[in-house]
Amino acid sequence: MVPLSNGTAPASERRMATTTEPIAQLTQQEFKELLETVVATTVERKLPDILGDPDEGLEIRSEVQERLLRQRQDVGAGQQAR
Repeated sequence: MVPLSNGTAPASERRMATTTEPIAQLTQQEFKELLETVVATTVERKLPDILGDPDEGLEIRSEVQERLLRQRQDVGAGQQAR
């Protein structure tokens, strides 16, 4: 369910649109909010697939790996990372 408002109702009186509610019954504002939510959710899910991992296939230099391991140990021991 997606929370929708008509722009004037207090939060406690806002309608919840369900996937079974006909779009024709939504106000323009409710439709806009529903569409924004759907688009945002879709982009958030698809963006990693589209962009991929830019570091995929690259190797970490040994000095960087050692520094990361030291930082993990320091943080685990309650110390500030260097």
